Amino acid sequence: MSGPSDYKPNHPALQWFERRLPLLGLMHSSFVAYPTPRNLNYWWTFGAILSLMLGVQILTGVILAMHYTPNADLAFRSVESIVRDVNYGWLLRNMHAAGASMFFFAVYIHMFRGLYYGSYKEPREVLWILGVIIYLLMMATGFMGYVLPWGQMSFWGATVITNLFSAVPYFGESIVTLLWGGYSVGNPTLNRFFSLHYLLPFVIAGVVVLHVWALHVAGQNNPAGVEAKTEKDTVPFTPYATIKDMFGVSCFLIFYAWFIFYMPNYLGDADNYIPANPGVTPDPYRAGVVLPAVLRNPALDPEQACRRDRDVLGDRLREIGGLLDQVVEAGQERVGIAFLAGGQADQALQLLVVFGAQRRGTRSTTAPRTPSAAPPGLRRASCRPERGLVAMEAHMPSASTAACRVWECVASSKRWSVPSL
Repeated sequence: MSGPSDYKPNHPALQWFERRLPLLGLMHSSFVAYPTPRNLNYWWTFGAILSLMLGVQILTGVILAMHYTPNADLAFRSVESIVRDVNYGWLLRNMHAAGASMFFFAVYIHMFRGLYYGSYKEPREVLWILGVIIYLLMMATGFMGYVLPWGQMSFWGATVITNLFSAVPYFGESIVTLLWGGYSVGNPTLNRFFSLHYLLPFVIAGVVVLHVWALHVAGQNNPAGVEAKTEKDTVPFTPYATIKDMFGVSCFLIFYAWFIFYMPNYLGDADNYIPANPGVTPDPYRAGVVLPAVLRNPALDPEQACRRDRDVLGDRLREIGGLLDQVVEAGQERVGIAFLAGGQADQALQLLVVFGAQRRGTRSTTAPRTPSAAPPGLRRASCRPERGLVAMEAHMPSASTAACRVWECVASSKRWSVPSL
């Protein structure tokens, strides 16, 4: 339904180009002569707002990628360096971070306008389906971008959200392992998320082109819901719709600029200014570490899951604590602890026994027991951050998930008071 274009270039060079590739005529028919319903209101300006925001996100993202380092040890520091050391890096980072929230804010209004006015009905079904695809791609891109600063909220957001795929029957564990690039969230996860976060916006731009094409084929809907019948029911896109879009975009940019310059961190979380720490779960994600187990067993609520894991692993934790004491005494600088739920607890204990025995040069295959009052190894480990104690990436599916879940259960137990690592 693109409008009839009578565009004829005056310059000889443009005439030569137009005869061989009528690009200027296509733009004229699509954005100048294109007939639009004359009764469109300002809810229809959010299409132009979203086009602008997509361009802003791609432009600022490309520049930020020039200074970002997708490495688990350097990512957090590189983001701080962008803000503090790169010329206008603070502006680029604020535009990109706040722009992501503004992007979703505008797309939700755009979607609900389509639902309210019935823009998904015949003959615009393909237009709506393409819009849904754009929305799904936006969610994936936004999630991966949230992981890149590699702060506490980033790391645990990646851990919790990716673990939801473990609830998929049969293939869940394989999907999670593929997303992580290993058996826990780490450097491979960050690398592939950065790669996909850079790629997907260009895929979104391609689907947006198809979205606009489908719009021009079917024609725009209008508040009355009555299709335009004659030329008197429509007006040219330019200048009528263009001026209205420019005014709507200007108002939106003022709202956007308020967050950039006056409230840049309002839409974020303070915990994301803490470097990622696998041993400490931020409050917003404490329930999320139990959620995958509940999804796999809907009859089990989080409190029951926590109580079950604590009861099953109580003795095992004391054994591991005693072993950890000996390994620390042996001078091991980086000790790995894997708390695995259910039947894998024995495997985790055996891993530590063998590991500790190798470090001590012995062939012991049994873990020494300690008094049942408390796990002294855990207490000792938490009081010695200078020893570099870290969580081990056990080579078993869902090791990190179960480790986090059991750690939360033990930390909340009335029997023990376990400080965070």
